Amino acid sequence: MDPAGGQQLDDGVWPRELQTPEAFKRRGQIRDWNDPEESRNGDFLSLKELELRSPPVLDALIKAYKYWIAAADLDGFRIDTVKHMEDSATAIFCNAIREYAQRIGKHNFFLFGEIVADDGFIQRYIGRNARIEGTEERFPALDAALDFPLYFMLEEVIKGFVNPAVLRTRYDAFRERYADHGAAGSYFVTFVDNHDQMSRPYRRFLHNNPHWRQAALAIGYLLTSHGVPCIYYGTEQGFDGGGPDDSFVRECMFGGQWGPFGSTGQHFFNENHVLYQAIRAVAQVRQQEAALRYGRLYFREISGNGVDFGYPINGRCTLAYSRILDSEEVLVLLNLDDRPRADFITVDYHLSGPGQLMADLLPGGRQSLVQERGGRACVQVELAGHAIAILKCGGVPL
Repeated sequence: MDPAGGQQLDDGVWPRELQTPEAFKRRGQIRDWNDPEESRNGDFLSLKELELRSPPVLDALIKAYKYWIAAADLDGFRIDTVKHMEDSATAIFCNAIREYAQRIGKHNFFLFGEIVADDGFIQRYIGRNARIEGTEERFPALDAALDFPLYFMLEEVIKGFVNPAVLRTRYDAFRERYADHGAAGSYFVTFVDNHDQMSRPYRRFLHNNPHWRQAALAIGYLLTSHGVPCIYYGTEQGFDGGGPDDSFVRECMFGGQWGPFGSTGQHFFNENHVLYQAIRAVAQVRQQEAALRYGRLYFREISGNGVDFGYPINGRCTLAYSRILDSEEVLVLLNLDDRPRADFITVDYHLSGPGQLMADLLPGGRQSLVQERGGRACVQVELAGHAIAILKCGGVPL
């Protein structure tokens, strides 16, 4: 209440332009989420569905979001539940926001959407946008989408439950869908923890998992593979929430007097946390190595004896892949086993040839000699259980 006039001041959460029944669809709650018509026009649980086909409603939303870009100096928006919105309205919104951002000097304003679907469906919203059938309009021009196809497999790969071959299959498709598969990652925001956790309801990656290093491997993968890495808050502090509703994966970073789950009177911004430090080390290498941000990705064959090479046949393995940009190769190794491994790893014969030394760029990293084995170039690297190494010829550890 306004103590002076006694009026409610709720324009910030309910703009005057939307305080009319005609601003909403009023079709009731979604019951069949697989029905395209119902999922687009019904209320999303308790959230009321706006009538985005109404120009005044869409215009009010666009103006509101423009305001917050200017007021809070925002650099991007995560657009939730995109596939529950009309294609045309979403395209108009994205174009209007992007043009406004460019006009005020924000030329890299980032618009990415939550689209829980397979690659074929996500393709409609990113990359080579096609025209909407029967119209002159195009599908929503998002810069990127949350990478749910990766999310649905990555946790099981990192924890050794499934063969990493599923990752190779996924990225092989990038070569078919995108002319430059090195740049394809720019269309996908990758993650392992999220505020919804579809398919793994209401639990984080570390829930009931005593192996904190596996979380470092998972975030390390995001930081060194295809995609725009997104670290959900608290993962770097070892948050391991899980429970009967989504509040258990939305813990408070600063509890004050009201923090749930034992966070009252505490904060979780510990830069000395072992997981924070492990993630920070990989992030620093990503920052200094352009290949880890822009390079093509190739999974590498491995060998236990230096003679018989092949891709891993089970989840307890060294997951190895190279990022190649121009004349540089950066080799990433993740030991998905809880035991030490000393596998031979294939590298590019021309970029990292026999006789060269590859240095582990992480703090305390060692050098490995590139050898020739059966006509291929390879390095043998010793890795502790659930350890990560990032190698490069002529590189210097941080």
